[in-house]
Amino acid sequence: MTPPLDGGWGQPYNSSPDVSWNIYVYEPGFDTGLGQECDHLPGFPDRFRNGDASNDPTAVDWFYPQERGHRFPITPWNTIVPDPEPNDPTANPGWYGTYSSTSYGGDLQGLISKLGYLQNLGVTTVYLNPIFDSPSNHKYDGRSYLRIDPTMGVLGDDTATLALFEQLTTQAHNRDMYIVLDGVPNHVSSDSPFFDRFGRHPEVGACEDLNSPYRTWFFFQPANPPGSGVCAGDTNYTGWFGVQTLPQINTAHPDVLNYWFGPNGVATYWLARKRTVGALTWCPTSSASTRRSSRPSARSSRPATPTRCSSPKPGAKMTPSSACWVMSSTPP
Repeated sequence: MTPPLDGGWGQPYNSSPDVSWNIYVYEPGFDTGLGQECDHLPGFPDRFRNGDASNDPTAVDWFYPQERGHRFPITPWNTIVPDPEPNDPTANPGWYGTYSSTSYGGDLQGLISKLGYLQNLGVTTVYLNPIFDSPSNHKYDGRSYLRIDPTMGVLGDDTATLALFEQLTTQAHNRDMYIVLDGVPNHVSSDSPFFDRFGRHPEVGACEDLNSPYRTWFFFQPANPPGSGVCAGDTNYTGWFGVQTLPQINTAHPDVLNYWFGPNGVATYWLARKRTVGALTWCPTSSASTRRSSRPSARSSRPATPTRCSSPKPGAKMTPSSACWVMSSTPP
């Protein structure tokens, strides 16, 4: 904590002056809907259940060069997660640095196969980690939020993968359950076509070219010392909390807002699909413009209505599970 800020009256900031902690507030009477009334299960798909071994990540799958360059499949299923520490190839030759590259193979089919089990536990809402195209196991480093990662569905067939997702949401709806998707407008993967640090995509990414249409989506600085820049124009870039695989996005940029909340944007696309609700997380570093823009997009696609989730136990205190808010609607 910054000493002069302690012990006095609180005040709002557009960005944290000391990167300590935040208190979120909302308008009186704002309906948080789903977050208040449901029994949530936060779901990490890769670690939940492997329902289809044919889509499992392999050791030849691409990964960030600075993080050993490939995926690390783990078998058998109940193997304890290997420790990436110490991050030292001599002291820990097998698993050093594998913070987000280990994979167990959990997928959409695994979720479908266990919906009955979850229902019997009393779960009414499955709040998934991102399931979108991404190199990592956690998938908060999205390459595209308009495409489900093929290792979650059917390799080489995005249409079949989408159909499998709709099978999941339909079966959840038939059990009076919700599937909540997680989107992250604050940053993308450095391997995203928007950024393309490694030159792997046909698009001209922001890191590749000063004239990229996405250049102003990100925050670049002249390299110091000169000659050490990893991006075009001898520049480096701002990563979320300094993480270089997560270049931070200017969430006040009109093109970014359109990508997320425009007529053909991410939120509109997924909320227009039946029986789907969405959440935007990692909002502490997202702009107020992003938060404001999400509401009309969500409400126009799927007007918020009372949920049909089970009531909490008498006296229980329920809090929203989203880091910011949930855009919700009753399944049709």
